[in-house]
Amino acid sequence: MIFEAAHALGIVPLLWLLWLKFRLEHRDAALWWLAAAFAVSFLADSLAHLLNVNVAINTYPLMQAALIGLVLLDRAEALKLFGVLTAVALAVPVIQRPDEIEHFLSTVASLSVAGIAFRYRSLPARLRLSLLVTFGLGWVAWDLWYAFAPGWGSWLGYQGTRLVGTLLFCWAALRPGPSLGVAR
Repeated sequence: MIFEAAHALGIVPLLWLLWLKFRLEHRDAALWWLAAAFAVSFLADSLAHLLNVNVAINTYPLMQAALIGLVLLDRAEALKLFGVLTAVALAVPVIQRPDEIEHFLSTVASLSVAGIAFRYRSLPARLRLSLLVTFGLGWVAWDLWYAFAPGWGSWLGYQGTRLVGTLLFCWAALRPGPSLGVAR
């Protein structure tokens, strides 16, 4: 039950925006794209459950970071980020151990998104906080805590961080503030 709740957590931002669409005014397209970035984890987990494919699990953080970069960065910066993420993905065959691959990809992707959120102080505060918690604190919980002390406590700590970051995104979507502009 708890595993399925953690799996479903990635789809919550899209469902929340869908609910808001019928209850409140129109939402900025950028919020929909960011919610789609959260949903990438749901899709990767679904593929892993259905097909037992670890590739989806290992690469989804890069896909999330690329999508968030496309939404929040200007075109030149987004292309640079995409280049870095592509180079990182191509470097994976050099790494031998699967756990090292997972944490290497997760570290690059999470710190890229946290760096974007930290750097762009013009982002609405609630959205910025959501990204910093989900990807910055999430990186600490997953790649530092869980990686070095795997177990129920560290896994639940990571899932708790994901939950808080997701709830912060939903809170941010209530009053998104000025238009974020999509892929300028």
